[in-house]
Amino acid sequence: GLLDFARPPLLDRVRHELRDTVQRGVSLVEGRAKQQNVAVRTQLPQTPLVVDGDPAQIHQVFVNLLLNGMDAAGRGGVLQVVVSPSETPGGPCEISFRDSGKGIPADAFDRLFEPFVTTKEQGIGLGLAISRRIVEEHGGAIHVANRAEGGAEFAVELPTSPAAPQPPAEPERRMADGL
Repeated sequence: GLLDFARPPLLDRVRHELRDTVQRGVSLVEGRAKQQNVAVRTQLPQTPLVVDGDPAQIHQVFVNLLLNGMDAAGRGGVLQVVVSPSETPGGPCEISFRDSGKGIPADAFDRLFEPFVTTKEQGIGLGLAISRRIVEEHGGAIHVANRAEGGAEFAVELPTSPAAPQPPAEPERRMADGL
């Protein structure tokens, strides 16, 4: 994490389906969610959500927010992931991570996205700083708020693309001499 923060990787921008990236993140953390007895609920739109960005880096942001949300929700808690499409073509979509925990302490709120600031006993405080940088490099924004009903909500806004997603690049095939 420290190396990623100090020397961020270059963006590998491709048009891709954002719902797939969200679902991959949720699938990755399912085992830990079961261990922690946290219910992860997703709400995805039926229509495609295409973004022009680095799917691996966006996935990293989602996994970080999922893990943070599960930790905040605590045993028996709920983490809800809601993906809302843009209201205008090419406008921003929103991916919200809503936990049922205690919310964010007031004294940590202003410094939450600073490096080495954490509210966790085991955390080092780089996940949110790296996540914010990645989201901003994609032309988006990340917001946080305590929810009136309890818990916190992290909302990621990313610009959408009206174009269809690009299929993964096929490896270059070379024919052997004489074939």
